[in-house]
Amino acid sequence: MRSFRDEFDELFQDLSIFKVEVGLGARGEFRYPPSFSGEFQCYDKYLRKSLEKAAETAQDSSWGTPPDCSTFYCDDHDYDSPRGTFFLKWYSQYLIDHGVRVLKMAVPLFEPAETYVKLSGMHSGYATDNHAAERAAGFYDGYDPIGTMLRWHDAHLNFTCVEPDEFVWKVEEAGWVSGIAVSGQNAFPCYDRQGYGKILEVAKPRNDPFDRCIYSFTYRGLDQTLFEQHNLREFELFVKKMHGTIKKYEDFIVDDPVALRTRAGLKKSERV
Repeated sequence: MRSFRDEFDELFQDLSIFKVEVGLGARGEFRYPPSFSGEFQCYDKYLRKSLEKAAETAQDSSWGTPPDCSTFYCDDHDYDSPRGTFFLKWYSQYLIDHGVRVLKMAVPLFEPAETYVKLSGMHSGYATDNHAAERAAGFYDGYDPIGTMLRWHDAHLNFTCVEPDEFVWKVEEAGWVSGIAVSGQNAFPCYDRQGYGKILEVAKPRNDPFDRCIYSFTYRGLDQTLFEQHNLREFELFVKKMHGTIKKYEDFIVDDPVALRTRAGLKKSERV
């Protein structure tokens, strides 16, 4: 990080570089390596030692080994047992502590640029009670602890998937309620008005009582299909609507009862 900052110091000083995304995990995202089946990533000597120490503090040394994932998420709800709760809290806190250590170095280093952290969309099994993919990624207590960590260290959130569903709303809320800027990008190619409308509903929700929107948006899908005449016209309208130069919002919006629910957070950013 220091070498990067020194090499591009002039661009930082004149704000040509005004935003830096710091990688905190797999694929640059803040999480443990992916395991959509719910397998935990805590078997190296450092995490094992940390878990053993936490178990000793909890006065039950038998909790100092990782749980058996083949039974942890089953119907007997091991994940909700005292031992399961202890393990999941330790597992998620270890990830938070890692983020804190990196941000303490990165945020002051990259000033005056703003520091962002990328959070991935862990949609797999989201509707289940056990939330195996999220918990294996290190997200146990939802996303509020992550938002709080970023707030305390003057960092902000970049979410990898703004296509609307209940999961996306929870991540967006966590950032706004914590008082940080929330940015995003589309996870899948999008060329039509219906798809753009769904992105707009997340980026600039209509029924938001605080009139908030995301801080910035990165469009993924710059390919030959986008440059077909009709698709390019739709993209132009989408960009204008995102910047507020088109007022007729309804043409872009697909009514969705989940998308229209009320949420709480920050005031709208002037930079979107």
